[in-house]
Amino acid sequence: MACYECQQHGVWFDRPYDPIDFIEGYRNSPIWIIGLNPAGEAGSNDGRTIDQLINWLQDPANRHQYFGVFQSVSEQLFNELGHDNGVAHTDLVKCYSRRWNLNQEVVNNCAHYLVQQLAAHQPRVLVCNGADTSRLVQSQIQPVDWIHPFTSYRAVLGGQNIWVVLSGFLGQTDNWAKRRLGREITEIAQLAGVWQ
Repeated sequence: MACYECQQHGVWFDRPYDPIDFIEGYRNSPIWIIGLNPAGEAGSNDGRTIDQLINWLQDPANRHQYFGVFQSVSEQLFNELGHDNGVAHTDLVKCYSRRWNLNQEVVNNCAHYLVQQLAAHQPRVLVCNGADTSRLVQSQIQPVDWIHPFTSYRAVLGGQNIWVVLSGFLGQTDNWAKRRLGREITEIAQLAGVWQ
């Protein structure tokens, strides 16, 4: 399936599945990690099928080095990556790029895909990795109650509660900040009834 909304910016989506199907891990996962974009050459695409995406994170050999940082954040989060009813991953922008700071038009063009994914699969906890991702998610899924001022909140999407944890880019965060984030994720996952 294809999306060429951002071709003028050098990125486009042309894969064997729709942009809303770009989720690595089980769709029933109650916790989703939301990144900015998949790292790769701008304009590149992969030939994975939906079944391969679902099972992708189960094999540690398939995991991009990006996921290693989550082991420092929370062992439980890391260990549940790719498991049925565990932790899934998607990106705000579905197109590959090596740039960390994508054009805001590209980010805005992709926002509706993320909202559609969340409405369709109803995860209960979102872990937003990076300022751009955190800002966009907060603008699309607005807080009802702040759990921790400026870093985590409860919202309602499709009549269901969803808890959102905001963070800076974890690849540039020290281990103390990662561990503090891990404690907050654990607290929110317990509050959401996902973890005991």
